[in-house]
Parts: sequence; C-alpha cells; structure tokens
Amino acid sequence: MDVHIYMGYCSPAGFRKLASSYIGIKDDKLFSCIDDLIKSIEVTPAEVAQQLMISDEPRVALQGLTEFLNTKKKDIEKAAVEQKERVIEEEEETEEKNAERQNSELAESESR
Repeated sequence: MDVHIYMGYCSPAGFRKLASSYIGIKDDKLFSCIDDLIKSIEVTPAEVAQQLMISDEPRVALQGLTEFLNTKKKDIEKAAVEQKERVIEEEEETEEKNAERQNSELAESESR
C-alpha cells in the first residue's frame, strides 16, 4: 500500500524545539540569525536535526547549522539565476526561429 505523508518544512519554532531536544539549549545569540535563514528558505526538520547532531557542543552545532543554511540559501539563489538565464536563452532562441521562419515565408511569398 502506497501511503503519502505530508512532511512540512521547518519553522523557527520547530528549530527551537529541535535545538532544545538535540543540544539542550533554549536560546543563543545565533537563534535570531538562524530564525531569519529558516524563514527565507525551505529546510526540513530532518536537515536541521542532522546538522544539530554533528556536535555535542551547542556553539559548534549552531555554527554548523548556520553555515549549512547559508550554503543552501546561496545554492537556491544560484539555481534561480541559472533558471532565469535558461529561460532568457530559450526566449531568444524562439525569437530567432520565429524571425527566420518569417524571413523564409516572406522570401517564399516574394518569389511567387
């Protein structure tokens, strides 16, 4: 039987719960920065938990999570730019093909 379970993305509140569970802290200077990053990208609770489990030292775990989130954000931004460039290239190719087709139709109609 195929069962689909919706697994949402992590929220700042979810991150705080995970931080409390995995590294035993309820607040830190990095929490606000991490909250902002989590709001700006889609990251799963599993990804956050994985990063928090890297170290037993809370500061190291939080810095690792911050680096992970920043890297993920940059990768997403880079992919968006690349996608936009591909769309622009495809539009230019389409315009060129349309212009060539119109020119060939015009030349064909003139030769009649």
